Amino acid sequence: MTQRVEEAAFAVIHSRELAQRPHRSVKHSKKPLSIRVAATAYGVAPATLARAVKRLTSQETLAAPVGRPPIFNSDEDDAIVVYIMWMEQGGFPATRQQIEAAAMTLRRRRDPEAPMLSRSWYRRWIEAHPQVRRSTVKAVERDRKSFEMTDIENLRKFFTRFRNLVERHKVGPSDIWNEDECGVRIGSIRERITVVVVRTTRHRRPEVIDPGNRESCTLIGAVNAVGDAMPPWVVFKVFPSESWAETEGSGDIRFARSDTGFSNAEITLDWVHHFNIVSWQRSARAQRTGKTLEQWFGCTAWCTNPNNLTASQNPILRPKHEKIFRVLIIDGFTGHTDLEFIEYCIKFDILVIIFPSHSTHLLQPLDVGVFQQLKNEQQKNLREFLLDGNLNFSRHDFLASLQTIFDEGFTKHNIISGFTRTGLWPVTEDYAIAKLLESQKKSRLPVNPAYASLLPAEDRWQQSASVIRESVTSTSGIATS
Repeated sequence: MTQRVEEAAFAVIHSRELAQRPHRSVKHSKKPLSIRVAATAYGVAPATLARAVKRLTSQETLAAPVGRPPIFNSDEDDAIVVYIMWMEQGGFPATRQQIEAAAMTLRRRRDPEAPMLSRSWYRRWIEAHPQVRRSTVKAVERDRKSFEMTDIENLRKFFTRFRNLVERHKVGPSDIWNEDECGVRIGSIRERITVVVVRTTRHRRPEVIDPGNRESCTLIGAVNAVGDAMPPWVVFKVFPSESWAETEGSGDIRFARSDTGFSNAEITLDWVHHFNIVSWQRSARAQRTGKTLEQWFGCTAWCTNPNNLTASQNPILRPKHEKIFRVLIIDGFTGHTDLEFIEYCIKFDILVIIFPSHSTHLLQPLDVGVFQQLKNEQQKNLREFLLDGNLNFSRHDFLASLQTIFDEGFTKHNIISGFTRTGLWPVTEDYAIAKLLESQKKSRLPVNPAYASLLPAEDRWQQSASVIRESVTSTSGIATS
């Protein structure tokens, strides 16, 4: 039995098992996969597949259960498989540690005191689930410079996967979101500022007064390809003691606290609940339905009954052709790959795409078009504060100016520019590849001739000459000067 036949056979058997389970409604029940359809999908002969299914099912019927009962039931097993599939689809294949962490999350939902999984659980689970397999991937380069020197084909693969996902699920620009976080120092001027000073014979370096408040916080932002911005989240080590009303701040800004002052898995999970609400309200396709998030999914964003918030309620399972997908493009931060985060996104048809490591300076709209403008505005605000004769920029002052700083950085122009310059909308890899080629050129590395047309016009002649020179050298063995 070949691997392809075996995979097709297990797909048929698994679909039959799913069809036998109770469903919440007849509308959402699925028919089992037929032999003919599976044979076409996997490219095998129907007769061969039928024999394989018969052989495998007869073995299962005859085999008596031995040993200890399985740790997970069929629904929990399926949840782990779906988690693996979504991680792979998002460009971040699940590792052994992530799969074991996901399994422990499921196990402790039933029994908070459950012991850790055995060392052999992972191997046995993989062997028992032929629809997944272990694979070895090449280790990612450690820094941005190394990424810029790697093969451009990796970048092309990311855009191919992203383009196919957008086209397959009919995702529009209002449904394509990018989320990231940036650190902000509340009252610290940048170490280097360009200034003009009077010429003097005294050899003394010019100085600029620094308000001296080096407290940091983390701002979490999210934007979509039509220029909409989600109200920001700000993470502090200590919650603000000032009354938000006293600072005349916007009621849309939300605060969170962590021991490090950075986002974590708990904050990220809380954030995605609010993202679910905002992204639905900003989705052009969702708004055309005339239904709110609660009406469409039959539950609140917190998976509770809209009429009884203390009662749990899972979202309605709609047929695939009716689903309204939203895309969330993020980095590989651990909180973004946590089982509970991915599980929540699956329930509400939020497709998660993860950037290749060390590529956000090329691919992330927030990095390319927004965050730098935000920080520039914050520095401008600080300098104006000093010009007014104030020397102590407190947290109260920061909170009072936060909405203005955010509005100046997260403009529709900056956001759309970020998506355009990264090629995430309209979808094209040309911009990112051109930047990589420029980096390779500066590092005096040979550029693949297939991509030479993406170089700036002034560089193409030089590149062509280099290719010809290398060809002459290799064929004649004569060194050129």
